[in-house]
Amino acid sequence: MYIELTTSDPKGNTQALLVNCDRVLGFRQRFHNDIGGNPIKDKGGYPKTYTEIIMRGLDGSSCLCEPLCTQFLVVETIETIKTLIEEKPIHED
Repeated sequence: MYIELTTSDPKGNTQALLVNCDRVLGFRQRFHNDIGGNPIKDKGGYPKTYTEIIMRGLDGSSCLCEPLCTQFLVVETIETIKTLIEEKPIHED
């Protein structure tokens, strides 16, 4: 089962990303920080956030015992990702 998420680079370009839900180990909400470690805020004064998705590596190992794990940074929140997993998964044929 896959879900479609959006990844972004520092220039603001976006790209679609298909994530295999069976390989996901966890999510972590993070803030964009400047050089001093302070959160970067948008025009409304809210901190800019992103979500880290940590997945098992290609060999099926877990992140805790092997260094072969994969990490993606996406713009969707954890709540949005959970909703996509429950309501709009893309199934393999």
